[in-house]
Amino acid sequence: MKYLILSIVFLSFSVFSQDSVGEQRTAVVFFDLLEDGKEPSIELFQKAIFNESKSVNNYVKEVSHQKAWLVGKTYPWLRLKGLGKTCYLSSNEVLESIIQNKLLDLTKVDRLLVFNHMNHTGECAKNNSFGFSTHGKETYSTSIGEVKLSLAQFSATNRFVLPKLPVQSLTNITSSVIAHELGHSFGATGHSNILDCGKDVVSFDRSKCTQSAIADMFTLMGGEGFYRPSLHFSACHKEELGWIGTKDESLIVLNKEGSSRRIKLRPFTTVGKNVSVRINLEGPLPVPCVNPNNCTVAIQSLFLEYRTARGFDENISKLPLESSRYYNQIVMSPEFYQASKEIKTNGIQLRGGFYKNDKCMTSYNLDVTPESLHYRNPQNNEVLSYSLYDNLDSFLLPGMTFTESVNGLSISMKEIDKEGNAVVEIQY
Repeated sequence: MKYLILSIVFLSFSVFSQDSVGEQRTAVVFFDLLEDGKEPSIELFQKAIFNESKSVNNYVKEVSHQKAWLVGKTYPWLRLKGLGKTCYLSSNEVLESIIQNKLLDLTKVDRLLVFNHMNHTGECAKNNSFGFSTHGKETYSTSIGEVKLSLAQFSATNRFVLPKLPVQSLTNITSSVIAHELGHSFGATGHSNILDCGKDVVSFDRSKCTQSAIADMFTLMGGEGFYRPSLHFSACHKEELGWIGTKDESLIVLNKEGSSRRIKLRPFTTVGKNVSVRINLEGPLPVPCVNPNNCTVAIQSLFLEYRTARGFDENISKLPLESSRYYNQIVMSPEFYQASKEIKTNGIQLRGGFYKNDKCMTSYNLDVTPESLHYRNPQNNEVLSYSLYDNLDSFLLPGMTFTESVNGLSISMKEIDKEGNAVVEIQY
């Protein structure tokens, strides 16, 4: 077949806010609602957020491809036992406490991170997570006038929130929860999920598929608490935040024009061109919904990502031979793992993008080797299908091809070239 050069269409589903690009003025404040002398060290958070090599700030720099960074500091504990509250304060209570104590000038803050020493037990734990955030900046009316900022709150002593130096062992960052919620603070509305369609990679019959929420182990917007092979946000969320795009050619966008394209996709942590490819779908792929009677969720585009063991994604190097160490009772199907018990990662991953109100809400990691990894129930030895495990080898390896007939789409992973790029052939 003759390969024609497609014109790259400089379009985007969404217009990103400049709020998520450039210097991010960040204030880190601490509310002590117990005053029991057991609050964690402020210095620990200062190092973990701003100073360490695997700090949240360095994560933001890398995941944004050097387009965003944190500038700010931590402030002393505010002793607020007199408020009579032992759980999260409302946004208004947070802001007014800062104002009344003259802690800082809120008009000069973009990102406000609030850590609470509190009773995160009982009803408080039942009704509240250990971290949450606004989705981007919001405007608040306060006693000093209107302020516009993003506001994230955390349970300061929760084991997933509390930083570890140099890194939390399972995540390769000082605090996965802080970085995750900061993603929402920048404007990422949704999460990174898994789409599982049984023996098929995708299906136009949503009844044959399930989605696992916040379960993509290859991006930090997929949740916390597990060993994570890689941390970078999905390309869908990176585009939404303005961290990759057509202007600097870090993102290549393709539409159906009856031609083919061969692309050298660079490692996902790269600064520069060809970091990802977005393929716009004429026929969206339906996704099962929580409420099946009002289901409009569908994948409108596919993103190609070449994840390698670099920077905050370096944990990928551990996955091939150590998967059983991190994922208990994992069972490898003999059909896919006859001689080797090694998960191969030298390929690309495909992620779908679901958009709402022109914003990337959710990305979906597609499993191109369905029903290859399972879970063994230790109680009765039964082998079960488990989306999270099955998705761990979601790499289109050299020699493999993904086809989707409704859209007439074919994606072939050809090779890893001498320069370390993934050579991909797209017929669309």
